[in-house]
Amino acid sequence: MSVPEGKKFFLPGLLLAGIPWFHFKYVIPMLILALFVMAEIWRRSGSKLEKIRDLTHFLMPPAISASLLGLYSKILYGSFNPTIISPEKNFFSIPLGAKIETLLSFFLDQRDGLLVYAPVFLMLFLVFKKDIRNKIRDFSLLTAIFLSYILFHAYTTVRGGYSPAARPTLFGLWIMAVFLIAYYRQAGETGKTVFRFLAGLTSFVTVWLFYYPLFLYQPVTREVSQRASSLLLFLGSSANKLTTVFPSFLKKPNADYLPNWIWLAVLAIVLVFFYGRIAWRAIAKPARFIFPALFLPLLFFICFIPHVHLQTRYTVAGLSFYNNSKNFIFRKELGGFRILAGQDYDLFFDLNGSAAERLDLRLLNSNQVTLQVKNGRQILLAENQARESRIKVSLRALKKFSLGGKKLVHLGLESKAGPGTTFFWLEFH
Repeated sequence: MSVPEGKKFFLPGLLLAGIPWFHFKYVIPMLILALFVMAEIWRRSGSKLEKIRDLTHFLMPPAISASLLGLYSKILYGSFNPTIISPEKNFFSIPLGAKIETLLSFFLDQRDGLLVYAPVFLMLFLVFKKDIRNKIRDFSLLTAIFLSYILFHAYTTVRGGYSPAARPTLFGLWIMAVFLIAYYRQAGETGKTVFRFLAGLTSFVTVWLFYYPLFLYQPVTREVSQRASSLLLFLGSSANKLTTVFPSFLKKPNADYLPNWIWLAVLAIVLVFFYGRIAWRAIAKPARFIFPALFLPLLFFICFIPHVHLQTRYTVAGLSFYNNSKNFIFRKELGGFRILAGQDYDLFFDLNGSAAERLDLRLLNSNQVTLQVKNGRQILLAENQARESRIKVSLRALKKFSLGGKKLVHLGLESKAGPGTTFFWLEFH
């Protein structure tokens, strides 16, 4: 059965009316879409009376919905203004600089932006070239919806608390996907090479996120002062601090953070080259060597430099060493370390910071946990369940390595879990 003339616009209006109930931040893109639909209705052939009738059917559900939403907000929150639910209730008075930094953070921040987690989306900045945008149906509408949502979201300066990276862009993800496909189809060989390289990095990151999903959840609220991304901390080390070369736009002063300016300058230069009247053929051949040249240092820094983070330092019995585990607890009154069984522990002894020449450690194992101690491939204590074990060896005789100007000796303390929660003790003499 055919829909009566005019009433066919009622259902689209009804679907559109439900959007603001998800959150008031969706109101602006909804209005943009409504304006485009209204313009199409007005451009249709027919009398003015028919056009007014169609507009009435289309706008009636959103008008009723807006009234009910205002009433709902008044009853629940005491105000007809739905923005009262925003954590930044005074976002109209927030300085413009903070809003610009919030916008940049959606794409570039190392904790919650697209740069680290899905760098292929950086190609979005290249889709505004005429030969690309002409291939995208309703390009103006899609761009208006995406930009209105992103800009309004940035205007509120809300980025989410303990939430997945790039969450503010999720509403427009389907638009970004359409733009990326359009770019790839129109790109030349160099552009496709860049796209594949960034897509490969995105896949690399995705694998690690499946392995350890908590890399995604990092707060960026006003109380947070830690710029470093958990993923970059993991991929880097104390000698190779990747976090210091990536952008950060926390809700704190960022004007003196140099990586932000470097990345923005590089991005601006790339856009000038891409949109300017510059002959790409002259640099197409040299560009082929850029990615192998970038890949080799990346491979070196990530794969060959040890992923060692020297954070928690202990000094006992003339020895200086690092161990970051929270289950490796020093009990000063007992003169030893209480250690949870069932985990492996890394101890990094600083040769230059240690006064003692010898390593003399004692393991007390009343719960008969299976223990083993290694230095590289050398086994200092074979796997056993002895109630007491002792290792005496010269520090200089052990295998050592250099990291960040420090000469270190690594001991791997391996333990197997027993029944229930069990502990063992480590003492240095």
